[in-house]
Amino acid sequence: MLAEEGVRASSDDDFEWAMRVNFFSALRATRAALGHKVEHGSGSMLDVASVNAFFRPDAATARARDDRRRDRRVDQDPVT
Repeated sequence: MLAEEGVRASSDDDFEWAMRVNFFSALRATRAALGHKVEHGSGSMLDVASVNAFFRPDAATARARDDRRRDRRVDQDPVT
């Protein structure tokens, strides 16, 4: 895929997939919000996308993610 092998090893199909997943999803979200923003006369929007969201994290990243999730649950549990 794009992030693992680089641009030279990626096919047109890989790029088309990345555009569908990243660019067009952001475009559709922007279009959906545009009417509301025009109606109210202002607004901001920030779109963030990455093909890396689809790759399996390495062990250290997965542990850090799991630790953050566990810490959030502990913080949210009522004290008994």
